Amino acid sequence: AITAGGVCVRAVMSEKKATYDYDADDADSGADFVSSGFRNPTAQYGDVAGAASAASPAASSAPLGAKPRIMLMGLRKSGKSSIVKVVFHKMSPNETMFLESTSKIQQSGVAGCSFVNFDILDFPGQIDFFDSASFDAQEIFGNCGALVFVIDAQEDEHYDEALKKLNQTVTRAYKVNKNIKFEVFIHKVDGLSDDHKIERQDQIHLRAEEDLAEAKLKSDIHISYHLTSIYDHSIFEAFSKVVQKLIPAQMGTLESLLDFLLSSCRLEKAFLIDVVSKLYIASDSSP
Repeated sequence: AITAGGVCVRAVMSEKKATYDYDADDADSGADFVSSGFRNPTAQYGDVAGAASAASPAASSAPLGAKPRIMLMGLRKSGKSSIVKVVFHKMSPNETMFLESTSKIQQSGVAGCSFVNFDILDFPGQIDFFDSASFDAQEIFGNCGALVFVIDAQEDEHYDEALKKLNQTVTRAYKVNKNIKFEVFIHKVDGLSDDHKIERQDQIHLRAEEDLAEAKLKSDIHISYHLTSIYDHSIFEAFSKVVQKLIPAQMGTLESLLDFLLSSCRLEKAFLIDVVSKLYIASDSSP
């Protein structure tokens, strides 16, 4: 592996099929985890500006408005906090079973390298953040780079409620910020068969498209769907794709450099990986 500036090139040799990678245990987590909230007349949820200043120096070195936000939303117990803990805080998936339900907005400042530099906000599922009397939608979504809506794939009782919440969240957020990237994590699929995974993804995709068509926004809003689990690589792959959409200007250059590396070193595949979060920032253009 070639490591520099917080990123690592993971290369697969074409002849010997040997894989070179970094040791994730040697990488320290560069994210801080603090409780925070947005402006609320009741002051129940705190203030996001205060939360940003309470973050680590790495997380707060840039003004809040200068870093994109990735927002995790969804119903209670959909797995949002577990995702953040496993991906950015190296918590064991089994340990997440003891996490308490989120009651306040949880903010994580992530600054692994120059490419991975953003804020993650985990929203409690039981609170309506579109209540104009309590929350400022412009303040919440104005600097949002990506909105990740998490749906528990194994939850049948509140399945319809989750889809209604998805439609409400996407359509209202789009009205505030038309540049948001919308992602749906169909989560906890580790307990489903392959056929059931695909069936559930198709159901969610179809329902979301129908709701957008009804709202006359189908041609304006694009939603990406990912099957995820904290018990395998799928959650890291899905989050990698989310992060890549936040750095589109650099993607072409990075891909070209990795293509050059492949041709020069007779490699089979190459990834540019952030050694802190284990997310891959870019890969070569080969399939």
